[in-house]
Amino acid sequence: MVDMELLQFMVFFVIMILIIVVERKKIEFHGPLLIRKTERFKAFIVRTGTRFARFWTLTGTVAIAAGFIASFFTLYMLLSLLIDSIITFTPAAGVGLVLPSPVTVIGGGFIGVPLWYWLIAAIVMFVVHEGAHGIIGASQGMKIKKLGWMLLTVLPIGAFVEPDEQDVARKKPMKQLRFFAAGSFANFILAFLVALVITPLLLNPLTVPAQGLQVFPQKGYPFADSQELVGITNNFSQSLNPKFFITTINGNDIMNYKQATETLDMLQISPGQTVDLNLDVYYGNSMENIEISVVAAENPGNASRGYIGILFDQRQSYVVREDMLAFRGAIFFVTEALFWVFLINLGVGMFNMLPLGPLDGKRMWAVVLQKYLPNRHRIVMRVIEVFVLFVLLAILAPAITSNFL
Repeated sequence: MVDMELLQFMVFFVIMILIIVVERKKIEFHGPLLIRKTERFKAFIVRTGTRFARFWTLTGTVAIAAGFIASFFTLYMLLSLLIDSIITFTPAAGVGLVLPSPVTVIGGGFIGVPLWYWLIAAIVMFVVHEGAHGIIGASQGMKIKKLGWMLLTVLPIGAFVEPDEQDVARKKPMKQLRFFAAGSFANFILAFLVALVITPLLLNPLTVPAQGLQVFPQKGYPFADSQELVGITNNFSQSLNPKFFITTINGNDIMNYKQATETLDMLQISPGQTVDLNLDVYYGNSMENIEISVVAAENPGNASRGYIGILFDQRQSYVVREDMLAFRGAIFFVTEALFWVFLINLGVGMFNMLPLGPLDGKRMWAVVLQKYLPNRHRIVMRVIEVFVLFVLLAILAPAITSNFL
């Protein structure tokens, strides 16, 4: 039987190689980094920005406020994660590098996204982010030199709108701030449109609330390593979208996150104790109900408590209506693609507002510091940047190194 995940990666690899070969004379090679610059769509972006300059200026002003709110909020969340990680002596969960993967995997400092979802979400995110930079920049009278995209060997890692940096530096601070804030703000707008408008309109007529609580296996723990789960994962080659819904834990019905946490608190599971789980597993156009028995491991945060390695989805999850079974694979694909478009746009938008490295957040902070601390802005910016980098490394390093311990 053909391994469909491997085949998909091979198809993707071949497509990217063909693109590189066709475009090789126009690509700049910097070791493993490939950069392709173009003027295609430049006229459209400039025309859109200049024709509605007043509207885009107002939008850019709102983006500044949203950008700094996102910057402070993201810093607060990172500090909270770090403090919680220190207190519990456990790696922070739910934070990591987002990379393509055969199936959804969360843990070990990585968030694995199925390949085609990752590609769709990344391309949408790049286009929206950089398009907003170009349009707002044009509305502020900035010269746009070129547009382009970047690959790390064959992996798309970014797109860009290249302004005339000297021209940007000569603009007033508010114009610079509008330009730098535009990309993340566009990501936020798209994320909320997907969550609040597009997804409900498309999917509500086709789905019903799930019977059970959706969960994600955590790599390296008993649930993900159980014989039953490993056995059915052979079916994942038929689908890009396996979903797991726990319906009972040791015979106790589980319908939502609250019931799950209350049940686990009541059971007081100890290391070495057997836990019986009933799950509905959806993949493609199929659904399978399975029983899994796992032996709890030691909880990383509390040696006296058991841990089976499940991350709960606190949202109300939905499944396709029974009369739409024949289209379940396509509907699940659209659902998951929209979810990752939302999550990646929101996550990248917030991360991009951090005062760090080449990120837009740092450039916004630098503009403000230069205006109000003209003699000390560089050293203050450096201190802030080092602090943020330390927090990030302190969160990610334990999670990533846990993969090798």
